[in-house]
Amino acid sequence: TINIPYGAEYNLVLSDGSKIYLNAGSTLRYPDQFIGDKREVFLTGEAYFEVKSDSLHPFIVHASDVAIRVLGTSFNVSAYKDESMIETTLVEGSVKLNVVSGGKRMTQMLKPNEKAEYQKGAGKIKVFGVNTEYDTAWKNGEIIFRNHPMDKVLKTLERHYHVVFEVKDNEILKSIITARFKDEQLPQVLEYLKLASGIQYAIHKPTVKDSGSGTSVVEISK
Repeated sequence: TINIPYGAEYNLVLSDGSKIYLNAGSTLRYPDQFIGDKREVFLTGEAYFEVKSDSLHPFIVHASDVAIRVLGTSFNVSAYKDESMIETTLVEGSVKLNVVSGGKRMTQMLKPNEKAEYQKGAGKIKVFGVNTEYDTAWKNGEIIFRNHPMDKVLKTLERHYHVVFEVKDNEILKSIITARFKDEQLPQVLEYLKLASGIQYAIHKPTVKDSGSGTSVVEISK
């Protein structure tokens, strides 16, 4: 099992040659060597997979209620515990989603440039076409928001910059953000959000008296 802390990213190559990029705040459980007729890994968080083709040994990613079955392909999975949605974005190849929830079983095939959204416990899979760059930019050190609600923006920034946001007015969470960041430091990102949505912010650095993990707190207000 490998755990990626907030503020970090990691990539690894599995015993079959498949490559996995792990985003901040993610956990992956995988075997040292694949044995048997299936290649299975277990994900919490977000990862980008480049799976080596092997028609005799399908590759299966387990993410909460969703099992994503592939032979050889590239795709992104986002399945954080604190998010209500499990998202699968297919870059190339094909994948088959299997969902078991509340005694109900569903399957869904994806084609390249398609994204599947599964609302945890809702019993429904939504599929639509996307520009895959938006969902995979993180593995190249970028963050792209395209008409994202502020609550999702802040969750992403918490993981990327290893901070905690305290929102003083829930109306702020209704703001919609479109932006692209590459090497910006947190204050630069917050200045953009200030211009884009009218928020005010204050960064509180941890002190020696803090009993927590030394994480900065960012207070957001109108």
